[in-house]
Amino acid sequence: MTQTQREANRHQNPLTDTNPQTLQKISKISQQTARTAPSVKEIDYLTEKMMHGLHTGQ
Repeated sequence: MTQTQREANRHQNPLTDTNPQTLQKISKISQQTARTAPSVKEIDYLTEKMMHGLHTGQ
């Protein structure tokens, strides 16, 4: 373990606050992120585009 890792392990305070407003913001961001997950069609399209670029060098 590096010195930096050992130092980080000494500071075990949580990164998030227990403030209700902060928790509400985190929850809202989490919900928005979950709703904006790409669809299978989008993933297939992007994969195909990437593969085409690899084959053509573009």
